[in-house]
Amino acid sequence: MKKYTLIISMILVLCLILCTYNYYTVSQETVTVGYLPTNHDSALFVADARGMFEKEGLHVQLVPFRDGSSR
Repeated sequence: MKKYTLIISMILVLCLILCTYNYYTVSQETVTVGYLPTNHDSALFVADARGMFEKEGLHVQLVPFRDGSSR
């Protein structure tokens, strides 16, 4: 009985691994991040200058806004 339980458990684990594979694949899409020209968003510029976004596999485009209602 323990042998069958082990086999069924291994099959379930394998199915879970195969089903979640597409969830963890890296996308090549660009993420657009809007910022206001204030010192509150300086962390964005530091992360961009140090290449932190690329290190994590993110393609980030920084877009300035004049106020909260502009696009």
